[in-house]
Amino acid sequence: MRPLSRFWVLALSPFVLLVLLPVLGLFITSLPFEPWIYLNHDVVQKAVLLTLKTSLIATLIAWGIGVPVAYILARFHFPGKKSLEIVIDLPTTMPPVVIGLGLLLIFGQFGWLGQFLNIFGLRIPLTTTAVVIALVFRATPLLIRASRAGFESIPILYEQAASSGGMNEWQCFRKIMIPMA
Repeated sequence: MRPLSRFWVLALSPFVLLVLLPVLGLFITSLPFEPWIYLNHDVVQKAVLLTLKTSLIATLIAWGIGVPVAYILARFHFPGKKSLEIVIDLPTTMPPVVIGLGLLLIFGQFGWLGQFLNIFGLRIPLTTTAVVIALVFRATPLLIRASRAGFESIPILYEQAASSGGMNEWQCFRKIMIPMA
C-alpha cells in the first residue's frame, strides 16, 4: 500500500471539517462529567458488572454456536440450506419486544420449556440466564453472517494444503480457518 500523498490529504480535509469535527463536537458536549460520579454508587457498579458479565457469557456462547454454523454454511452444500439461512436471519428482523415475548412464551412458567424446567425447580424469566438467552438469540445471527463472510473470503486451497500436510478437519478449522476468518 502506498503512502497518502499531499493531494489526498487536502482532498480529505473538507470531509474532516464538515463531518468529523461536528460529530466530535457533539460527542464532547453531550457527555458531561456529572454521570461519571454515579459510578461510585453500589447499585450502578453492580449493574455495570452484570452487564459486562452477561455480555461476555453471551458472546462466548454465540461464538461457540455461530462460528461452526458459519463455517458449515460457507463450505458445505446440503438440503435445506436456504431454509436454515432464513431461520438464522429471523431474529435480526424481529423487534426486541417480539423476541422477548417469544422467549417468555417458551421459557415462562407456562411455556413448554418453562414447564419442563419447573419440574426441576428451575425458573428462567427475570434472571441473569434470561438476559444471556436473549442476548445470544439476538447476537448469534449477526455473528454467523460476519463469520460466514470471513470464511467465504478464504480460498479453499488453504484447507486443501493443510489437509495434504496431514491436518485433520478440526485442526484445519482451529489453526487455519478461524485465525484467517
